[in-house]
Amino acid sequence: MNAAPGQTRLRQIVVEAIFRRGRLFAFLVLAIMAAVLAITVLIPRQYKSEAKLIVQNVRQATPLSATAPVHQTTQDDVSQSEINSEVDLLQSPMVAHMAVGAPVGGVQTNRAQQEIDRVAHHLKVDPVHQTNLINLSYTAHTADQANRELQRVIDSYFEARAGHSMGEGAATFFNGQLEAAQRQLDADQQALTAYGLKHDISDLDDEKKLQLQRVSSLQDQLALLDSQIAMQRTRSAHQEEQLQNTPARSRGMERTITNQYSQERLTTSLVDLENRRAELVRRYAPSDRQILELDDKIANTKLAISDAASKPAAENATEVNPVYQQLSTAVAMSQGELTGLQAQRSVLQHQFDQAQNRLDELEKSTTDVNALKRNLEQARTDYNLYAQRKADARISAELDKMKLFDVSLVQPPYSTGEPIRPRPVLYAVTGLVFALLFATVVVVYLDTSSGFLYTPGQLDNLTGTRTLATLADASTAPNADEINALEYRRLLYSIHKSMQERRLDPHGSSILPLYDSPHGEWPRGVIAQDAYVIAITSSVRHEGVSYVAEHLAHEAARQFGSQVAILDVREMLRRFEEDGTMRFGFALQEPGNYWVLANGTAPNAAWREIGPRGNFASRLCPWINRAREEMDLILLDCPSNVESTLASEVEPCVDGYVAVVSAGQVRKASVDQLSASLSDRRVPLLGYLLNRRTYPVPRWLHRLI
Repeated sequence: MNAAPGQTRLRQIVVEAIFRRGRLFAFLVLAIMAAVLAITVLIPRQYKSEAKLIVQNVRQATPLSATAPVHQTTQDDVSQSEINSEVDLLQSPMVAHMAVGAPVGGVQTNRAQQEIDRVAHHLKVDPVHQTNLINLSYTAHTADQANRELQRVIDSYFEARAGHSMGEGAATFFNGQLEAAQRQLDADQQALTAYGLKHDISDLDDEKKLQLQRVSSLQDQLALLDSQIAMQRTRSAHQEEQLQNTPARSRGMERTITNQYSQERLTTSLVDLENRRAELVRRYAPSDRQILELDDKIANTKLAISDAASKPAAENATEVNPVYQQLSTAVAMSQGELTGLQAQRSVLQHQFDQAQNRLDELEKSTTDVNALKRNLEQARTDYNLYAQRKADARISAELDKMKLFDVSLVQPPYSTGEPIRPRPVLYAVTGLVFALLFATVVVVYLDTSSGFLYTPGQLDNLTGTRTLATLADASTAPNADEINALEYRRLLYSIHKSMQERRLDPHGSSILPLYDSPHGEWPRGVIAQDAYVIAITSSVRHEGVSYVAEHLAHEAARQFGSQVAILDVREMLRRFEEDGTMRFGFALQEPGNYWVLANGTAPNAAWREIGPRGNFASRLCPWINRAREEMDLILLDCPSNVESTLASEVEPCVDGYVAVVSAGQVRKASVDQLSASLSDRRVPLLGYLLNRRTYPVPRWLHRLI
C-alpha cells in the first residue's frame, strides 16, 4: 500500500482527507445545508409576470430632415438600433415615473422615489436575439400584483411614446418650409427667365448645339477656300514662271550674209599696223612701249578678223508668239479668280468670327445658366419633398392620436401562478454541491497544510527520497500483520541492497539508492561476510523504534535462518553512566528467535566485559566489531533525536541509519531536524520508515481510487 514519490493521486489525497477529518467535513456540510434551509424559509415568495412586444415598421416615420426617403420600409426592415431604442425607452426613468403616477421632472419625494426605484428594480426588459420581439417581465409578491404592475408599465410606455410624438409639430414645421420653398421656386424661375431675355437665350443647350454646328460648317468652308486659294496661287505662280520663259514673238524667216567688208577693213588695218611696227623695230628695241602697244593692236585685229570670218551676219524676220498670248490670258484669269476667292474667304472669316464669338458668349453663360437651373431644380425638389413630408406628418399625427405605433403588444401580461422564488430543490442541490466543495477544500487544506505527516507521499515530498516501508496501524487495518510482514521484508531487502552497493562504492553519497524486491522478500541464502549494524532512531519519543526493531529482527531471523541481534543503546548508556563499565551477553529471545545483546540483566547470558577506559562510543565499537563475527545482522535501538544525540555518537559503530516516523504524530519540522542531523554523517541515512499508518478510507473504496 506504499506509493512511489510524486505518484500519490489527487483523488487519494482528497478521499483520505475527508475520511480522516470526517467530523469536520460532516459539520461543515450540515452547517451550510442548515443555512440554505434557513434562507429558503426566510426568503419571501416572488411571482413573475411576462409580456411580449413586437417591433414592426408598419408606418413610415417622419423625421425632421430635408433628405428624401431612400425606400419604403417594410415590416421586415427592423434594425437592431430601432429595437434597442424601444428597450431604452421601456427602461427609462420617464416610464417608471408615469407607471407610479409621479410627475415627470422636478424633485421627487422619498416615497415617490422609492416607488420609482422599486419599479425599475423589478422590471426586466430583454430583446430576443435575432427577432423583432422584446420580452418584458415583472416580479411582485403576488401573481395579480405582478400582472397589474406590468400592465401599468406597458400603458405608461405607450402614453410616453404618444406624448412625445412629433406628428403635429412636424406638420406645422413642414407647412412653413413648404411656403418658403414655393417662394424660392418662384424667385429662381424669374431669375432664369430674366437672364435668358438679357442674353437672348431661350434654350442654352439647343442654341449651343446650333451655334456649334454653324461654326463647324464655316470652318469646313474656310478650309475648302484655303485649299482652293492655295491651288490657285500655285497655278498662277507656275503660269507666270512659264510666261517669263516663253518669248513674246517667234522667228518667221532667217537670211545669212557674210562680213566681207569688215574683213577687208580689218585686213587693211592689220597691214598698216604691221608696217608701222616694222619701222619702229628699226628705231627702237623690241621691248619699247610703242612696239608693245602695236603688238597688242595687231593681236586684237587678228582676233577680230577671225571672228568676222566665223560669224557671218544674219537677217531674221519675227511674228507674235501664240503660246505667249495663251499664257498671258491664263495668268490674267488666275489672278482674277484668286482675287475673288480671297474676297469670299474674307466674308466667311467674318461670319466665322461672329459665330465663334456667339459660341464663346454662350459658353460663358453656361455656368450662370446651370447655376440658375440647379437652384430652380433644388427649389422644385425641396418643394415636392416638403409637400410629401407635410402629408406624411399629418398622417403620422393622426396615427399617434389613435396610438398606432410601430410597437404592438402581442402577449399581454401573464403569470403562471407558480412562485419563481424560493426554489427549494434548486437551492438544496446548489447548497449541497457548494457544501461538499467547500468542506472538501477545507479538510484538504487542513490536511495538507498542517505540520503532521500522514501518508508516504507526504514523507517522500518532505525528504526527497522514497519511503523504505510503511507499517499499518493494527487498529485501522484488519490485516495489519500480513501487510507489515511484507513491509519488513521490503525494508530488509532495501538494507541488504544498500549495504551491498556501499561495499562496492564506499565513497558514495550519504543517502544510497533504494531498491524494491520483485516480490518484497529478503533474498534467502544470502549471508553477509560481516554483520550489518543498523541504527534505528526517530525524531521524537514514542514513535515505536523498539517495536520496529523487535519485529524487524523477528522477520530477519525468519528470513535469514541465522543470527540476528538487538542492542538497546538507551539502556546500555544508562548502565554505563551508573558504573562506568560494560558487560554484554547474548540472550535468545523467545518466541522471536532472535538474540538480545544484554548488559547484565539476563541471567543466562554469556558475559563479556569491556575495559573501563574511553567514552561510551569508543568502548562500544570494539564490542560491536566482535559481535559482527557471531551475528549476521545487528539492530541498535537508539533513542530519539529529541532525547539525546546518542544516535549520532554511535556513527563509528554502525553501517547505516533507518529513521522511524510515526504517522499523524510527528511534525515536519522534527523530521527536517532529524534529516539535517543525519544527512552530513559519514554513515548513510538509508531511508525512512512510516510507522502507524492509518487507513481511514474503507478497503473497498481504497481499491477503487
